Amino acid sequence: SRASGFVRYEKVQNIYVDQDFLDRVFGLYDVHYETAGEQSGFYSHVDGLNKINADKLAVFLNEKVGDLSNKKQKTKEIMNNSSQITINPADKNQISSSTHPLSPRVIAKKTISITFGISLIIFSILAVILGNLEGADQTFNPAVTIGVIIAISVVGSYIYSRVWYKNFRFDFGAEKGEIFTKVIGQKTSYLYYDRIQNISVVQSIIGRFFSIYNIKIETAGEMSGAFLVLDGYDKESAESIKEFLMGKAKNYRPRL
Repeated sequence: SRASGFVRYEKVQNIYVDQDFLDRVFGLYDVHYETAGEQSGFYSHVDGLNKINADKLAVFLNEKVGDLSNKKQKTKEIMNNSSQITINPADKNQISSSTHPLSPRVIAKKTISITFGISLIIFSILAVILGNLEGADQTFNPAVTIGVIIAISVVGSYIYSRVWYKNFRFDFGAEKGEIFTKVIGQKTSYLYYDRIQNISVVQSIIGRFFSIYNIKIETAGEMSGAFLVLDGYDKESAESIKEFLMGKAKNYRPRL
């Protein structure tokens, strides 16, 4: 089957480059550029690029979207005679993971969360297997098996969380933000401040136990909630990052 789609640059909400496990094996990268359209997740995806071409496409799209954002801002400044636009003091600064590092407690939080998810899946599979073996001669001890599963899940989750913590970084500059994550694969997401719809500071049940918060940055992109999240900050840092981004976004959306 065949399909064709057209995407206008001003409709692009988010841009990110990722590399899953198989992509990493073959040295490939995927470039995603989300729009608010229902079909954007299907059309806005270039799969199977090498590193050079993935970077070229990401730079090209960022330049196109950035140029449009700058033109919109300049037009708004002219229409408001420049003097009517209120600039938040935080807007003059640049923040990054260097100035606002993750709380080390996020490693424990993610370890517990991932362990719970993995164990739940494995236990469900194990329950099916034990059900099929009911009445048969079982050659293994279920209690020992469960203990081994939990131990492996904890160790694997801890290693995953440590690697994620070590490689996570973000950089919010004057025109756009960049969020980078890497464990097995890697992903670089780009955030344009005029695309921001909402910013919230949330705390999950496990996060409350460790006194850490998440900053959720929502845009019109379909998958924005999946990757535009800064996970693992204390209350002060979370509010500081939120205020910075709100100041940037209000330059484009005064009523935000």
